[in-house]
Amino acid sequence: MDHVPLTILVAESRECDAELHMRILAHRWPTARLAWVDTLRSALDYLASWSPDAILLDMHLIDSIGLQTLERVHGRARNVPIVILTEMNDEVLGLQAIRLGAQDYLAKISLTGDALERSLRYAIERNRLVNSIRQRDAELAHLSRQITMGEMASGLAHELKQPLTAIKNYAEASINRLSKRDEDSRRRVVAHLTAMSRQASHASDILCHIKNFVERTPPLVEATSLDEIIVDCLSLVDQELRQERVDVVLQLDPELPPVWVDRVQIKQVVLNLLRNAIEAVSIPGSLRREINLQTFVLGNEDAVLVVSDTGAGIDPDSETRIFEPFYSTKEGGMGLGLAICTSIIKAYGGTIDARRKPKGGAEFRISLPLVESRSKSRSSTPRIPGSETTTSTPTNTDASLPSELV
Repeated sequence: MDHVPLTILVAESRECDAELHMRILAHRWPTARLAWVDTLRSALDYLASWSPDAILLDMHLIDSIGLQTLERVHGRARNVPIVILTEMNDEVLGLQAIRLGAQDYLAKISLTGDALERSLRYAIERNRLVNSIRQRDAELAHLSRQITMGEMASGLAHELKQPLTAIKNYAEASINRLSKRDEDSRRRVVAHLTAMSRQASHASDILCHIKNFVERTPPLVEATSLDEIIVDCLSLVDQELRQERVDVVLQLDPELPPVWVDRVQIKQVVLNLLRNAIEAVSIPGSLRREINLQTFVLGNEDAVLVVSDTGAGIDPDSETRIFEPFYSTKEGGMGLGLAICTSIIKAYGGTIDARRKPKGGAEFRISLPLVESRSKSRSSTPRIPGSETTTSTPTNTDASLPSELV
């Protein structure tokens, strides 16, 4: 770590304190690139363009006080370790900050150079370890998507065969009609060509869904409609649903606000739950084959998806273990599907749980935080306090871009 120049953002409301922190950091890391901001707005503007190695955050900035300061900064830079500074040794506030994503907290009243260096050094190393684990989880999730698509290959081949067969039939009919010169034949040819275009678009959409699902691309975290993800997933399992004669009941909230997630990763979760539900209701002798998908807002904070089925339900012995890695009740199952779902949902601050329905069947519930209101603010250049310091602000040529959530 010492051989690579660090970039550290100091968000401190008082200039005298900022100068002290910067002097300590410059002494401990002479090659470090340091930047100072004194407002939350300036910090968010900085993080929109740069990705520092660490953030030293005062909980009481000029335009923001308390835990909301941490929440806003962590929301903008989820992969950057944050060490917070408090006016006094407030352990309760410090623990609350840790739960909200901070790596450590330090009391200004007892701050020393050794303590500041140790805290930042440990925070950076812990963050690097966490990111490596996230990378491993992302690779495992990608492998799981490939396996899932392999299992669905037969159904998807049938799904593609239908529009391609229709295109072939329309093309042959059009060729026959072109040999005639009456007005009715011309109208029919136009209708056939229109239908061919529609069927080709349908086939293209299927292939696009498959490509987006299995290709290995960096996560794109953005405001995403949970209802749209559900509709996309239903199109992927449409052949399985028809083949097993499974009815789907949708109770989607048309005004469901978006969630801040990667679309492909959440699609993987929903698809896993859907395919599990299809298997559950498709056992021999099952009289009622129904899957219910419901979305709603809980407490103005979370978007909730409930996937329930009319299958045999969850075995009482398995209810507390189904989310464990490598635990499976399926013959030949790897036991990774729900474990990967859990890691994905938790990465976005959500929860996933399951229960056995009293009248039979299983119910899985996912909750994800709604997108916070994000106001655009004017850019503000970070300042370096004290002309006598030897630190400098990062430039576009040597700073890394903000990294996304993995």
